[in-house]
Amino acid sequence: MPRLKITTGKQAGKVYDVTKTAIIGRGETAQVQIADTHASREHCKVFEQGGAWVVADLNSRNGFKVNGVQTTRKNLSHGDKIVIGETTLEFDAGGAAPAKAAGGDSKKEAAFAAARAASAPARGGGGSAARPAASGEGGVKVSDRVLQYGKVDAKNATVLDIDLTQSAAMSRLLVILACLGFLGFVVWIVIKMMS
Repeated sequence: MPRLKITTGKQAGKVYDVTKTAIIGRGETAQVQIADTHASREHCKVFEQGGAWVVADLNSRNGFKVNGVQTTRKNLSHGDKIVIGETTLEFDAGGAAPAKAAGGDSKKEAAFAAARAASAPARGGGGSAARPAASGEGGVKVSDRVLQYGKVDAKNATVLDIDLTQSAAMSRLLVILACLGFLGFVVWIVIKMMS
């Protein structure tokens, strides 16, 4: 059974078993709760897709890194390190393949297990790796890019593109004060024109 082990942070040494989907975050609804102020209540999730284990961002404020590379979605290999704020979680594939389908083809299952074992030492790059699917001949490639409604790339954003819910509290306060100042100026101009 796959596991997530906290290696650094306030809860170092704690281990969580992952069945199908596990949400990582500091909130009570998260299956993997981490005590880190840089983590969102539901920060990211680890789940199985097409025979591969994937970690994906849940529109978190600070994002996460896998093996030192900032990403929003990444296929996981045994030993990969997920860093959220000051907390590091290590993914342990546990040697378990995904659940077998009833009446599954043993040759395909053996090929899947061999491909998984072969890909474990080759991990480490920043890109996503293609993994063979449990059924069918081809592989499944999960993109590192994920479309997220409302998430704005701050590097290329204009003033009108920025979502205030993603901004720091001080930035939100400054924007609100600027809007109130502008509104006050408009009201002052209208009053001046009427008198």
